[in-house]
Amino acid sequence: PPSMVYTLRFVKNYLNAVQKHTPGEMHDDLIEWYTQQLQMQPKPQHEGGPPPPPFHKTYCTPRVGCVTVSVKEGFGGYETVGGTGFSIWEAAFVLCDFVESSAHVFAGKSVLELGAGCGLTAVVLSRLSPAPCRIIMTDHTQPLIQGIERNMAINGVHLVAPTADLGQLVACLGGGECGERERGVKVEAVLLEWEGFGDVQAERIGQVDYVIGADIIFDPLLVPPLATTVLVFLKRGAVCCFLAATVRNQETLGIFLTEVGRLGMCVEDVERVQGAGGGLFPDETKGVDVRLLKITLP
Repeated sequence: PPSMVYTLRFVKNYLNAVQKHTPGEMHDDLIEWYTQQLQMQPKPQHEGGPPPPPFHKTYCTPRVGCVTVSVKEGFGGYETVGGTGFSIWEAAFVLCDFVESSAHVFAGKSVLELGAGCGLTAVVLSRLSPAPCRIIMTDHTQPLIQGIERNMAINGVHLVAPTADLGQLVACLGGGECGERERGVKVEAVLLEWEGFGDVQAERIGQVDYVIGADIIFDPLLVPPLATTVLVFLKRGAVCCFLAATVRNQETLGIFLTEVGRLGMCVEDVERVQGAGGGLFPDETKGVDVRLLKITLP
């Protein structure tokens, strides 16, 4: 069921719409219930109250169907609870648009996502036709991996027993609402720390053809290990890395581009999305400024 936070937002918008179009026709019982519920709500987290509970967001798209993910956000929309990975950031929608429009690039390939968060991009990837042969979602904490597991299950991904080494959650897609076209795709959720990542850890993951990521260039302290992690995969045979980066802090993005160059990698802009409001998620990409970067070896 929808959370009380969502319900109150919905009722507020409904009451505002009624007041605007048909003044004086609001139902007294609904107004009374809404007022009581507002009074019963705990203080927001920034005022010492408890964190809001997780809730579901469903996005219905024209070509890959409806995608539902469980997130943890405060009233501020992107005021995340428990880390940035529990929310969905603007660049994730742009990355989803890109992989959907470039299905031929990823068809039959092994795709690894850095900082997969809620797993939105992986769901879109799994519904491509033709689809990748393997999708590896990675993030840096066990709660995030468990959140990915829940979201894959919500979207019809049937998880099987974990494999040995990395606590991988391997899913062979073939059921759920997406049907036969997903059959045979292998999806894994892997705990992956950028700090200290090297050939030993990469060997345990196996062959990766493409690396992707969205909104993971945000902390200058994480730039060196992130760039090194990308380099490890490229040196081991990955064709390239596609990163969708929201343009917020030019300095941090500049630090990343400098570090990538220092390590001998090349960067080019595939596209820049500036408030287009198109693709699979037109309502979510209005007003955004996102650079889609392609990183390769010379």
